Amino acid sequence: MDKNDKKSELIEALKVMSNWLLNYTPEYLDIEVLLDDFCHNLVKYRIPLWRVSLNVHTSHSDVFVRNIIWTESEGCRSEHVHHIDLSSEVFLKSPVAKIYHGSGPIRRKLIGPKAKLDFPVCEEVAKSGGTDYLIAPLKFTNGTISFISFTTKHGDGFAEEHICFFEEIIAYLTMRIELESSYFSCNSMLSRFVGRFASTKIENGEVQTGRTEEIEAAVFYCRIDALKKIGHEKNTQQTVDLINQYHDIIYKEVSGRGGDVVHFTQEGVLAIFEIGLVSKKAVFNNVLSCVKGVFSKVHAKDGNDLGLQVLINVGKLIQANIGCRDRIDFSLLGLPIRETIEVASKIVSISSEALVSRAFKDQSGIEISSDATFDFFSIDGITT
Repeated sequence: MDKNDKKSELIEALKVMSNWLLNYTPEYLDIEVLLDDFCHNLVKYRIPLWRVSLNVHTSHSDVFVRNIIWTESEGCRSEHVHHIDLSSEVFLKSPVAKIYHGSGPIRRKLIGPKAKLDFPVCEEVAKSGGTDYLIAPLKFTNGTISFISFTTKHGDGFAEEHICFFEEIIAYLTMRIELESSYFSCNSMLSRFVGRFASTKIENGEVQTGRTEEIEAAVFYCRIDALKKIGHEKNTQQTVDLINQYHDIIYKEVSGRGGDVVHFTQEGVLAIFEIGLVSKKAVFNNVLSCVKGVFSKVHAKDGNDLGLQVLINVGKLIQANIGCRDRIDFSLLGLPIRETIEVASKIVSISSEALVSRAFKDQSGIEISSDATFDFFSIDGITT
């Protein structure tokens, strides 16, 4: 193919891909799907892509960006990048820093006499076989600046026509990625503040006042008696920090096994493991594994007994939208939750223990030899 034919093909690719970005409506809306489809389309037009990277920003208080990387052999993978020190040497030595500080597109040849490996990332990419690198800013309407980078392994690097194509398509990419960033930011904030269960309902538009839905779930209630005492101490910040340390451990155990935390209190965590998304047997196994994980990881620094209690129940729950037209809470109601919390409040904890309801005992078939306390049974050996 001569130079004129290549140029004509890229003009056609620009026309097709700009329309594609304007009208792209995948069945499953996700930035990884978008980027994967976009890159494969460019490869069809003989644009020699090997690696593409971009950042999706969020308003999450801990997560700075979601970094998406596409490679020709593996497709897309992503990771959440937590807030970093933007004045750190690692960041300041990156081309991303220059982009975030207002630079235009930066191109680096990675091989040959014109090679310029002045950024660590260029050295890394060159060692992996990269021959040409381009990073360009994505300037959103709210003032946020993100980026997208393109890398090739082609022996001659990118042709100048390829660079022109990237520079022309950037405006359409910026619009689309800003939209995806807004979705990601909204969804991550919803999940953080109302939990995965409620955020899914909100995303699906299930927010009508008075709306109810019955679900079957295992109820997980974890209480730490020692937190009651420190709540009366004068150093509020230390108290909050300590409570959050324990809650973080419990949250990771719950969410890591498919559960969803629905409520935090000063001394406890209430969570559910919905049955139906996975089998009842799998849910029971996940819940018991979660209990073991909590007891193995939640310890007092001074070695004293925290009075850790975990109560497990199972049954039908009602998810209800309670409130008024302008303000709605997603509440979980039902006997399994009420009796679990009531029993927890009646038990005077002397030492740590795990308890399961008669319903959970009968449905799970676990072997329990202890006598019932308020119709809850202690699980032998799980706290050691």
